[in-house]
Amino acid sequence: MAVFPRPDRLLDLAVFAPGKGTSFEVAGVGPQIERRTVVLSHGRALRGRVASVSGDAVPGVLLRLIGRVGRPLAMPGFVLDSELPQAGMSLAPPNAAFYVQEARTGADGFFHFDGLAPDWRVAITLVDDRWILSPAAVHVEDVSQFLGLVVHRASGVDLKWLDPSSPAGAEYLISAAGEGWSKSFAVIRRGSGARLRYAPPADAEGVVHYTVRAIGPSQVAGAASAPVGDIASLEVVPRNPRVRSIRILPQWSDGTLCDSGIFVWAHDADGKPVPARTVRPITMGYEVEVDASATSVRVLAKDSWREEADAPEISLAGVVADIPVGVTMPTGAELLILVPDGPPAAVILAGPLGTRVLSVRGSQRLRAVVPGIVSAKTSAAGVERRAEVRVPPGAVVTIDLTQ
Repeated sequence: MAVFPRPDRLLDLAVFAPGKGTSFEVAGVGPQIERRTVVLSHGRALRGRVASVSGDAVPGVLLRLIGRVGRPLAMPGFVLDSELPQAGMSLAPPNAAFYVQEARTGADGFFHFDGLAPDWRVAITLVDDRWILSPAAVHVEDVSQFLGLVVHRASGVDLKWLDPSSPAGAEYLISAAGEGWSKSFAVIRRGSGARLRYAPPADAEGVVHYTVRAIGPSQVAGAASAPVGDIASLEVVPRNPRVRSIRILPQWSDGTLCDSGIFVWAHDADGKPVPARTVRPITMGYEVEVDASATSVRVLAKDSWREEADAPEISLAGVVADIPVGVTMPTGAELLILVPDGPPAAVILAGPLGTRVLSVRGSQRLRAVVPGIVSAKTSAAGVERRAEVRVPPGAVVTIDLTQ
């Protein structure tokens, strides 16, 4: 028996028996009706299969069906009496205008949901961290149809906050960068952790680099990496408030990216050197950390051989952390170094700017070299080899250490 707080109003009751093979029937209850018989009928089954984008079956994933039961219920609640039958029948509470059922795919990827009324409109969602269903909810108007679902292997990151002072509800920006692609996501802190799952591009390969930073004045940040299709673990730690993060996009005059790495120098408003370092390469350039007092940085590609004074200077006024700052590298004479095939060989160079040691596999080109006499020495394959060349301004000179 059910007792209602406002018997003078009409409402719909959704009555069901837990277990497969049954469905709902809606009964109208009025102020003068004390007893109503409700007949439960056998419903239909919704069947389907879950496959990956390559067509392979995806076993063991949990699916959730949500079905609308009649029209929304507006009564504030009811009290269930202990005299309810022991056959397992119950009454849906007024805020439960939805019917939920779960099913797991078999070894062949097939699934089925039983006991669905033929006129129901249902939605299917995926409850699995390993896979992504796109769209997130698939709506079905005819439950008698066979439903084919395609899922993508999920990439993502699990976040753990190590800054107890950061308030709940703070917003964070997560950047995911792979080979030739990147995505950004906004998350809100709720508790000590958070999870992000998404579908990378279909042709994505290699490693995904993740960074997280707070939106606003907070300096909390973190970084982690994981292969495409795996889940990274990232600890979000308080960053030194005396450190500023920027992104630099170094290019040659022809527009190609300087991908060999960069040297950075930072100075304050008085021109005094302050700490600066390259954190890591990103999809669009390099992430660099400088002292908070820095007002400018100088950048030079690692495949250049020039002095700091030759490095282009970037003013940090108005620079935003997540927007790369473009800078064009100087060009000039070029030096092509050849070593015997095999593992990387250490090459010692001596020239107008002193001594420099390179690790060369096969060949390496230095651009923007200061003109002058350059000597080279290596012990590749256990044999010492030496060479000396003159590098004229603007020329391309080869040092052949394979002989």
